[in-house]
Amino acid sequence: MSKAEEIRAELGAQGLEMLMDDYYASDVPLKDLREYHGLPSNYSDDGIVALFPPMKLHEKCPVCGMSLIANHISRGVADATSGKYYTKTVRCSQCDKFLTEIERELEEERVEIALVERFSKEPNVYDWKIQSKNSREAIVFGSLLYEKSLMEHQYFAPISAEPHYTDFLDSLKSLYASSFIEPTYCFPDWRAGFELDKEGKSSFWWYKVPFSVSVTNYSEEKPNAIKTVEEQDAVALSEAECDVWLKTCVGFLVKYLYHNLEDLGYEPSEKTEAEFVELLPILLRSYSPAQIASQIWSVTAMIMKRESERYESWKKTGAYATGAVINRLKKALNESWDVSVKTSA
Repeated sequence: MSKAEEIRAELGAQGLEMLMDDYYASDVPLKDLREYHGLPSNYSDDGIVALFPPMKLHEKCPVCGMSLIANHISRGVADATSGKYYTKTVRCSQCDKFLTEIERELEEERVEIALVERFSKEPNVYDWKIQSKNSREAIVFGSLLYEKSLMEHQYFAPISAEPHYTDFLDSLKSLYASSFIEPTYCFPDWRAGFELDKEGKSSFWWYKVPFSVSVTNYSEEKPNAIKTVEEQDAVALSEAECDVWLKTCVGFLVKYLYHNLEDLGYEPSEKTEAEFVELLPILLRSYSPAQIASQIWSVTAMIMKRESERYESWKKTGAYATGAVINRLKKALNESWDVSVKTSA
């Protein structure tokens, strides 16, 4: 039994009622009040208030219908009376939860019901056999079937990480507009990917939600054959495949540049980044992504090595570092550098 429980037992119901009346109705100093009612000398306002039984309120619990209760207020608060209470302590003894928690759970339940109603649409059938393969949407859909397919092509798992392909999200939105993919709540932890704002407008995060799909006549595509053209390995690509490959390489190289700038502690520059992105498709006609990445690393490594040297502060920026990379790549292109990896015989 706690000290407070012992004191309550000693005072009894009538003694507690008298203590409460004296506490709120008189101006008796706390010291005299403690002596009169036989309370410990170290009991503060909060200690005395904690002895009082919780106040029973007229309001009912919205879940179980039982009366709510709350803690009495301290007389140190302005206009304190025995009929006032701390609103933050309003709770349901039956549910063993504070009212704020109960209301939050009810609101979350209301939101979940609304989201389930709005995201219960069945996807259109995607007939793999008759759908054209020469489109970026078909390539993105096929990549998701390969990497994210669940339960025999009924669902796509959340995409999670943003792909390198720069038009990936546009392709995903196009598939959604055609109802070939539909956000779904049919998985654990689905709620994290959906939102319902105060106006009742629903939305979802493209890379956080699972999608439901309906695929028929699916068969794995055979990879394009590798051929030797002018003593180099080559793969024939359709127009869409070439576009996806090119923009995937661009996305990868931009992120690789970001990674190197981050190592330098520099912020990217929109202006020089735009120039870098514009240059990449031209470079990719002559050099592989790995060869271009090696030149990015070479330039940033050189800048990092010179960090301890004294030179103009404007050179210690993302704009300068990106400009240095662009100049190196332009020079390699104009002078037809051989940047292939040399191997010993």
